[in-house]
Amino acid sequence: MIEEAEADRVGQPVGSDHLHRGSHIRAAFGGAAGRNHQVGPRTNSASTAQVALANWQSELLGHLKRFLRYPRPSQSAREEGIAKVTITVDRQGQVLGARLARGSGYPMLDGEAVAMMRRGSPVPPPGADIPGDPVIVTIPILFSLRR
Repeated sequence: MIEEAEADRVGQPVGSDHLHRGSHIRAAFGGAAGRNHQVGPRTNSASTAQVALANWQSELLGHLKRFLRYPRPSQSAREEGIAKVTITVDRQGQVLGARLARGSGYPMLDGEAVAMMRRGSPVPPPGADIPGDPVIVTIPILFSLRR
């Protein structure tokens, strides 16, 4: 599981059908994974797996942010929140499942967070140093209207 969200801005909304100009959508991972840098190598295998997971999560976030939409009715209602979505990814990067782990308090935002995961499949495949087949990861998605 990923720790609590440390939000990094991931871009302006795209597509006028679903989004309102001036709103922002953010997706975040806790710790180093939300940043765009590689973490240096460690010596033991547990640390190697943690570093590989953090690097993959960063790559995963970069990929998925292109598929996120802010529902227009949610924008009009000024709905904001964090939806946590747990995804199951096979070794080839196919999203096998996506489910809401913790809701934002707004069903439309929660549904969009899950739908984004499906639209983004396939995702970058997890590296060989990441344990599990399939790999299960929880991703916090922040919907924010603030600049």
